Amino acid sequence: MIIMGLINNAALLLALIIIYEISYNIPAGWVKLVPWMNGILIGFIGLIIMTFPYELKPGIFFDTRTILISTSALTFGLLPASIASIILVLYRIALGGAGLLMGIATIVTSVCVGGLWRHFFIPQYGRLRWVNIYLFGVVVHLLMLVDAFVLAWDTALQIIEQITIPVLLVYPIATVILSLLILQQKERKEAQTRIMDAEERYKSIFHNSHNIMLLIDPHSGSIIDANPAASRFYGWTIETLKSMNIEQINTLNPDETKAEMEKAYLEKRNYFLFQHRRASGEAVDVEVHSSPVTLKEKTYLYSIIHDISDRVVANLALYESEQRFRLLVESAPEAIFIVSEGKFRYINEFAVSVFGAQSAAQLLNTNVMDRYHPDYHGIIRERVKILLEEKKSMPPNEVIFLRLDGTSVFVEVSAVPIHYNNTDGSLVIARDITEQKIASYEILKLNTELEQRVEERTSELQKSVNELEAFAYTVSHDLKSPLRAIDAYSRILMEDYPEVIEGEIQDILSNIKNISRDMIALINKLLQYSTASRLGLYRETIDLHQLFELTFNELTAAIPERRIKLIMETQIPKIEGDKILLKQVVNNIISNAVKFTRNTDTAVIKVGHTIEANQITIYVNDNGVGFPMESSEKLFGIFQRLHSAEEYEGTGIGLATVQKIIKKHGGRVRILGKAGKGATIYVTLPK
Repeated sequence: MIIMGLINNAALLLALIIIYEISYNIPAGWVKLVPWMNGILIGFIGLIIMTFPYELKPGIFFDTRTILISTSALTFGLLPASIASIILVLYRIALGGAGLLMGIATIVTSVCVGGLWRHFFIPQYGRLRWVNIYLFGVVVHLLMLVDAFVLAWDTALQIIEQITIPVLLVYPIATVILSLLILQQKERKEAQTRIMDAEERYKSIFHNSHNIMLLIDPHSGSIIDANPAASRFYGWTIETLKSMNIEQINTLNPDETKAEMEKAYLEKRNYFLFQHRRASGEAVDVEVHSSPVTLKEKTYLYSIIHDISDRVVANLALYESEQRFRLLVESAPEAIFIVSEGKFRYINEFAVSVFGAQSAAQLLNTNVMDRYHPDYHGIIRERVKILLEEKKSMPPNEVIFLRLDGTSVFVEVSAVPIHYNNTDGSLVIARDITEQKIASYEILKLNTELEQRVEERTSELQKSVNELEAFAYTVSHDLKSPLRAIDAYSRILMEDYPEVIEGEIQDILSNIKNISRDMIALINKLLQYSTASRLGLYRETIDLHQLFELTFNELTAAIPERRIKLIMETQIPKIEGDKILLKQVVNNIISNAVKFTRNTDTAVIKVGHTIEANQITIYVNDNGVGFPMESSEKLFGIFQRLHSAEEYEGTGIGLATVQKIIKKHGGRVRILGKAGKGATIYVTLPK
C-alpha cells in the first residue's frame, strides 16, 4: 500500500520534463528570468505533489518532494531549486501538524545535497552515469530518514520501521529515471543548439565575410551558394552565380577544372592558383583555398578565393627589379660577393679579378677566410658574428685580401645581412684601394719629411727669437745707465749753474732731460715686454676684483683734479695666474682708460665679467676718445700708436705686453671701439 501510494505520487514528477522543455523555448531576451520561472513552476509541481501525499499518521505524511527538490537542484541548478524549496517550506508551514519540522528538514537537506552533488559529483556522459545518480538518490533519502529524528524518538522509530524499505526501493530508482530523462533531454537540446549555432556561425561567416566564398558541388561543378563578397567580385548577382557552373568562371578547360576539383575533394591538395573570369570578361589572378565540407549529410567544396592580381603585378615588378639588381651587381666596378656558412655562394666578375681567379667557379663554395690576410681573421670573425646575430650592417673597414697567387690587395670592405637560398649570410662589397694606399703612403712620407723640416726651421726661428729677446733685454738694460747719467748731468747743470745757464741753453738742457726720461720710460716698457716672454709663470690665487680697485686708486691718486668714476658691474671671482704679470695687465688696461678719457668731463670706467663653459671673460669699458675699428689690429703691435705723443703720452707697447701676458696664460684679448664713443677691451682666461 505504501509503495503504490509513493509510485502514484512520483508520477507527478514527470511534469519536470515539461518545465525543462519550456525553459529551452523562452525568448532570448527573457533568458535571465528562466531560473526564476523554473523555480516557480517546480514549486507549483511540488504543491500538487504535496496535495496527494501518503499519510502515515495524522500530521505526518510522505510524498516525492525530496525527489523533486534534489533532482531539480542536480539538473536545473541551485537557484530554481531554492525558489521551489521556499515555496514548499511555506506551504508545509501552512499545513502544520506533528511532522512540520521533519517536512521542512527533508526539503532543506534535499536542496543542499542536490546542490553539492551538482558542484562536486555531477554525472558526466558514460554508461555508469546511472550508478552515480542512484547513489545520489540513496544519499538524499537516507538523510530524509535521518530527518525523522527531529520528531519524538518513538515516532521516529515507527517511521523508520514502516517506510525505510519502500523509500529506499522506490525513491532512488525514481530519482535515476527522472534525472536521466531530464539530462538526456538537456543533452539533446544542447546538441541541437550547437548544431543550430554552428549553422548560424557558418551562415554569418559565409554571408558577412569580406573574403570571396563559394560552395561548389564537387561532382557537377555547380555553384550551390555564393556570398555577397563573391557577387561584388565577379559582378554577377548571388542568384545568377547559384545558377552557374564553376567551369564558366575558371579559365581552365573543363577537364582540367574537374581534375583540380577532384584533388580538393580527395584532400590531395587544397591550395590552387587560377585565373577567374568576371562578368565583364576580365580575367583575374586568384588563389583558392578549397576543402570538402559536409552539410546536411552531403559533401561540398568550400572555397575561399583571394584576388592576387596586385600581388602578381608586384611579384613581376620584384622579378624585374631583381634582374636589374643582378645586372647592376654583375657590371659594378667593385668586388661584390655573397657569403653564407663561411663560403662563397655568389661572386661578381670584378671580385673574380680582384682575387686573381680565371672564373667564379674557382671561388664558389670555397672558404672565404682563406682569402683574408691572417692578420685580419680575428676582426673578420667578430664582424661576421655581430652581422649574423644582431643583423647589423658593418661599416667600411680596411683589410687585406689574398689573391689566389698569394699576393696582397688592399681593400675597403663593408657588409650587410642577407637571406640567400634559405640561409642567413652577408652581402660583401669590397673596393680596391691599393693605389690609394700607395698614394697615401707617399703623401705620409712627404708630410713626415715636411714636418721634420718645419720643426727644424721652427727650432732655428725660436732660437733666433730667444737670442733677439735676450739681446733686446741686454741692450735695453745697458742703455738705461748712460741715459740716467745724461738725465743726472742735465739736472746738475740746471741746479748748480742757474746764473750761467739761461735762455736757449736752459731750454736745450730741459729738452735733453725730458728726452732722457722718455727714453728711460720706453726702455722700461721694453723690459716689461721682454720679461713677459722670457719668464715662466708662477701661478697663485689672485683676487682680480680687488686688483682692479687697488690699481685704479693708485693711478688716480696722482691726478686728484680729474673726475674719474670706477664702476665694478659684477663681483669678479678669484682666478689662478701669475700675480706679477696679471698686475701689469690690469695696470696697462686701467692706465689706458684713464689716459684716453682725459678730455672727458666725467670719465667713467666700467669693469665686469661673464662666464661661459670653462672660461671667464673680463671687460673694461671707458667713455673716452675711442678709435675706428678698422685700426683695431694695429693696437696690439709693438710701438703702434693711433695718436701722436703730443695728444696722448705713451710708448705703444702697453697693449702688446697685455696680449703677450694673456696668451702666456692660455687666453686671448680683443678690443672694440668707436671714434668719440669710447672703447671696451675683453680679456678671456681659462677658469
